[in-house]
Order: sequence, then C-alpha cells, then structure tokens
Amino acid sequence: MTPARIRPATFPDAKAIDQIVAGFGPLRRDLDAWVNQADVHMALVDDDGLLGFAARRKHKEHPSRDLVSIFVEARGRDLGHEDRLLASLAGKRPMKMRLPAEDYDDLAVAGRLGFTERMRSATHHVPAADLAHPVDANVEIVEVARRDVIDAFEVLYGNTHQWDPPTRFTRRYIRQAMLNGSQHIAVIRDDDARIIGVGAAHASSDDAIAADISLVGAVDPTRADANEITSALVAHLASFYAHANEPLWFEVDRGPGTNEPLARVVDRFAPPAYDEVVVLTND
Repeated sequence: MTPARIRPATFPDAKAIDQIVAGFGPLRRDLDAWVNQADVHMALVDDDGLLGFAARRKHKEHPSRDLVSIFVEARGRDLGHEDRLLASLAGKRPMKMRLPAEDYDDLAVAGRLGFTERMRSATHHVPAADLAHPVDANVEIVEVARRDVIDAFEVLYGNTHQWDPPTRFTRRYIRQAMLNGSQHIAVIRDDDARIIGVGAAHASSDDAIAADISLVGAVDPTRADANEITSALVAHLASFYAHANEPLWFEVDRGPGTNEPLARVVDRFAPPAYDEVVVLTND
C-alpha cells in the first residue's frame, strides 16, 4: 500500500470531508466556512481514501492573522500524520486555531508545532429560574442603547477578549449582533453615573433556547466587586425568562484575559458544558 501522503484537497473530497467533520461536534457548524471559504485546503490520503484535511483562511476581523483547523478521522490518527498535515498550512501570517477540547492528540500536535493554548470556550444551558434571584435595585433597564452604553459594551468586549483583541469591526459587531437584536439591555452605574456593568439578552435562533446571554459583566472584570456586578446583571436578565420552559444559553470563556466573573457565576448553576473548544495561537 502507498504510504499516507499530503496533497491539496480537491472538490471531489467534499463528501468525504463532510463525513469526517460530522464527528467534530463543536466545529461542525463551521464546515461551510472551512470548505467553501478557506484559502488553502490540504488533504491526508492513502489508497483507501481521505484520512483527514486541514484548512487555512484569513481572519476577517484580524487580517494579519490566519484561522486554521484540522480534522483527522481515527484511522488517520493511528498513522500519526497530523503534524505533517498541520505543518502543510504554514504561511507568512501567524495562525489561530480552535480544537474540540477532547481532542488531546491534536492539542499535542499543535504544541509541537509552536501553538500555545490561550483560552477555552464552552456553551452552557442554564434554567433561568436558577439565576433569577431578587434583582438588584441598582440595575437600570435600557430601552435604547445610546453612545455611552455602546462604549461600555465595547470596553467590556476588549477587556474580556484579550486573546483576540478588538478591531475596527468590533463596535459594528456589538451594535448589530448584540444590541440591535437584543430583547433586554441592562446597566449598572456607580455613584458618579458612570457605567460599570452592562449586559444584553437576545432571542435565540434555536427554539429550544429561551435567550442567548453572552456579553454581560463588569466593564472592568478585575475590579473587586466584579463578581457582584456580573451576578446582579445576570439575575436581572434571567428574571425576564424565569417562567420559560427553555434554558438560557451562555457562551463562557475561561483563561487569562477572559470574562472570568461570568464563568464563576455560571459555574455555580451550570450543568456540564456543551461543545468546549480550545483556542490556540502560534504568535
């Protein structure tokens, strides 16, 4: 039998690629991007067919960095060629990669090739009633997100996404994805009326979820009362869904430079995480 080899992936590989990626739950939803939008596809093949593939594409928000991903099925892993496959994507720009947390083999491969784990991200489904304790009187309902509110969300995003810092697209993303479609927005102010905490809940595209809550917390997550601020905002947003049969959806990052106060709040109530991924970079 001809040894496994690396070659550019081609259109006839599409069905086999789909079958391989189907086993990678957290990244399955990104298949279209990896297959149809990638700049470079590399395939690991032997005489029996496709064993795995890797893809590289430009990071839309950070054009100086590439996004890469690697998918290798069990038979391909046994042959130990993940290093060669990932190395075949090397380019001039630094790379960022997301891997399912359970794929320890791929994490080891990435480490050997100079990637460092930056954070872990997971989704949690939490019953709103568990979170909706009596609402703090300091929480203020916001009907229209004006400039000071948008500014506060942007600062929160920057302070909790230090592994992937804000760009000129961040403000547009916050306004369009987080605020324009929000059902409820809440803020907490200090004695000088400055915003020190913000949060938003927006409708989910999944009928099994009451609402998505992902950007919520103290604007400065390192302040001494960040946990209390975050807890009060989460409780306020959850109170609107306390009688819903469906849970709330949280995307929680863990690691330096992330929203650790939110992780602590959610961890008190959350069942096991869904779709945990590890984010690594080689810069």
